Amino acid sequence: MFQRLTPVTKNLIIVNVVVFVMIFIMQRSYINIPEYLPLYNPRTANFQPFQLVTSMFTHFQPFHILFNMIGLYFFGPLVEQRIGGQKTFIAYIAGGLFSAIVFLLFYTFIKSSNFALLGASGSVYTILILAALYFKNAKVRLLFPPVTMTLGLMALLYIGYDVISFLGRSNSGVAHLAHLGGAAMRGLLWMIWEKGLGKKGR
Repeated sequence: MFQRLTPVTKNLIIVNVVVFVMIFIMQRSYINIPEYLPLYNPRTANFQPFQLVTSMFTHFQPFHILFNMIGLYFFGPLVEQRIGGQKTFIAYIAGGLFSAIVFLLFYTFIKSSNFALLGASGSVYTILILAALYFKNAKVRLLFPPVTMTLGLMALLYIGYDVISFLGRSNSGVAHLAHLGGAAMRGLLWMIWEKGLGKKGR
């Protein structure tokens, strides 16, 4: 099922890792630039528009970037070989942006909260769901628990977990609403591109 690392996926992983290393170095050097990279509530003085983009490449914890890059490493090549590098890059950016915007709007205007959103989870989720839509019957084996299931089922379980966690107001620190908001963008991209692929006779 899994393919070799493809160019766009490889470059996205490199960018995320380079940013993480730079953040680590700056934090140890008491340079406060990393503090401005996450996405903050627009009602606070910390908010800057560029954070909509920088937040999706920003990780402060090793395990945060590790799990995100593992997901991108395994599922990015599947999507890239199916729809091409340009569309994979668009999916990564569009999914991250839409996830951040949904999260931002909800926690700014519906349920006020002083948040700081960061990480590639929304973007990687986009890639995962696209992979599941294109290869729903492909078999995957989870690391934990060590069980085998279809990629489509795994994606449904992830979405279900986010729904339950969001409705239960989980305080785990995971942006479940950002994941769910991005699912709409993933579905939209898939329908647009699948229709386009159909017109080409594929």
